Order: sequence, then structure tokens, then C-alpha cells
Amino acid sequence: MRQFPSTHITLAVAALVAASQAASAQSIVDLGVLPGGSTAQAVGVSANGDTAAGTVDLFGPGPSRGFRWTSQGLTDIGALPDSTGTWVNGISADGDSLAGTGFLNSGFQHAIRWTRRGGVVEDLGVLPGGSASEAYGVSGNGGAVVGASTTADSFHAFRWTRQRGLQDLGTLPTGTYSFALAVSINGTSVTGYADAAGADHAFIWTTRNGMTDLGTINPGESSVGYAIGAEGGTVAGYSGNQAALWRHDRVRGLGILPGGNFTVGYAVSAGGQVVAGAGDTNGNTVATLWTNHLGMLDLNAFLPTIGIDLTGWQLTVASGLSADGSTIVGRGSHDGQDRAWLVHMPRGWRLGAAGVGTGTGGCDHQDDDGDDDDDDSSFHDCHH
Repeated sequence: MRQFPSTHITLAVAALVAASQAASAQSIVDLGVLPGGSTAQAVGVSANGDTAAGTVDLFGPGPSRGFRWTSQGLTDIGALPDSTGTWVNGISADGDSLAGTGFLNSGFQHAIRWTRRGGVVEDLGVLPGGSASEAYGVSGNGGAVVGASTTADSFHAFRWTRQRGLQDLGTLPTGTYSFALAVSINGTSVTGYADAAGADHAFIWTTRNGMTDLGTINPGESSVGYAIGAEGGTVAGYSGNQAALWRHDRVRGLGILPGGNFTVGYAVSAGGQVVAGAGDTNGNTVATLWTNHLGMLDLNAFLPTIGIDLTGWQLTVASGLSADGSTIVGRGSHDGQDRAWLVHMPRGWRLGAAGVGTGTGGCDHQDDDGDDDDDDSSFHDCHH
């Protein structure tokens, strides 16, 4: 039998103890509420996982307020001068810009942008002929914002920049409306949904090629693109009843949870290896996470297996991911109160834990080589 020096054994044991302690030290963070707040939800997180954004509902009939969170606490972004409140839908990769909606005293709502440097809420206006708009996504440095605005007779996706103002992104050839929900870090690629032959279809729009229909997994389904990877070529969302991932005009179904009927992807890591979202299992709505190696996971079941204590929590939606997929934000119930949450995953979390089950597969569920690098061989031509 081969003998190992005792010093190696001692070091190995010490490493295992340190790893165990590091895992047990991980915890979920309740982001809290603003003064006068009753509930909170987080919608996104910066690329490095240090800054989050979301919305707090105030007690009584009062308005909601968007917030920016760091380890120092919550910052109320304020509101437009003629506004009753704000709602935040997106945060930039650098964590310094937010996009969302301002609720005007007139009863209409307008797309807004807030930056840490400026410190005030900016009204982005509406498309020609329109009266209302909403912003959903913001580029890496805050220079581009995407959303939707009414027009004279419909809703159209828009892309805003300081230089051009609101740019109408149009519709698919057979459609009449579109909504932009996310934008790439460099601001040149946009995803969302638009009507196509009577059903909503996910799209990708680029400054070079305009709007392209991403299709669906099965004929007759609807699909939506909720998130776009840093490079602009990967889109996450849903098709039919399951979360979906598009890359280079090919789609992959990510499956559903055991005992469940649906999943949806709301956020994607920079390279598309991790997708966060929501689904159901045994009649309960739960926050979900997908990787190629682990499959579709209920975060309420998975996080405790890697050392994260969820006592008092029920996680219902995972809505944001850091660039490497190791920080997750969302909303859930903490001791019966609706709260925004943030989790920093422990090192090595993608290896999972023994006995953790995965959801059912969709159009395709595993890379051909079985690893977790999400190569293009895993994306079959199953879109319609």
C-alpha cells in the first residue's frame, strides 16, 4: 500500500475543515426595507455581486420606491418631481445605474433612469404618439436603457441612449407590438418578446441586424426572452411551460422540477452556464437555479445542502445573477414577511451535493460531453 507523509494528511484534513467552515459561514442576506416599507423584492445584481436593486412597497396606499443596496444598506432613489413613486426593473453591470418606471400624478407611467453619480431620477419620455412607457433593462455602464412605450396605436420596444433618445425597435414582420426586457453589457443587443402569427415570441435585436424571431421549442408555443448574456449572444427566458436558453439561433429547454408544471428563466450568467428563475413543485412557487451539471434545482432544497441556512425563509423567485453566477438575488418570505434576498454561493457550489435531484429535461438537457461548459453541441435545432 502506498504511504502518504503525515504532513500531507494533516494538510488535507485542515483543508477539509476549512472548506466545511467556509460553507457553513455562508448565509442568506435579508436586504431589508426602506423607512415606512412593508415588503421588498430584488430584481438584479451587479456583475461582481456587491450591489443589488429592487423595489420596496410602502405601508398603506402610499407609493412604491426603487432602491439600490450595498453592504452599507438601502438607498432610496427618490422619484420624479410629478411622480407618486418608482419601480426598479434593472441594474447595470457596474451597479451604478438603475432602470424602471416612474408613476406620474397624471396616472400615466414613464420609463426612468437613475445613476449613482447624478443621484436623481430621470424621465426618459415616450415614443412619438405615445403616453406611457416602462424601462426594464440597462447596459453595463448605464449608457443604454431598454423597455417599451405606447405609440399611437400599440406598444413598441425601445432603446434609449443619451445621443439618440428613444429609438423605436419596431416589431416582427407579422406583428404589431413588442417589448424589450434586457440589453447586453455593451448596449448593442436587446431581447424581449413580440407577437408573431398570433403568439408571443422571444426576439433578439441588434444594431446590425434589427429584430430576429428566436422561435419556440415546440410549434404553437409562446416564448419570451427575459435576460441576455454579457456577450449578447445568449438569451434566457421560457418557451411553452419550461425555462429556455437560446444561443446562435438555437434553443434548449431546461426542464421543470419534479412535481411541477412550469419553469421560467429570469437571469443568466455572463457565459450562459447558469440560469436563475422560478418554477413550481407540488403546488408551491419556488426560486429555481439551473446549471448543465446539476440540472433544474429548487433553491429551497439545494442551498441547505451546500451549507446555506434558510431557516425562516421560503424563496419564491430568483431574479438576478452576478456575471459568474455565484451571487443570486430575488424575493421570498422571511418569517412571514415578503423580503428581498441575496445569496453568495460557497466556492465549488457547482459540484453540488450528493443526493440532490434534478428536474426533468426539455428539448435537450445535457451537454454531449457531460461537462458544465455549455458548448454549442448542447443546443439542438428544436426551435420553431
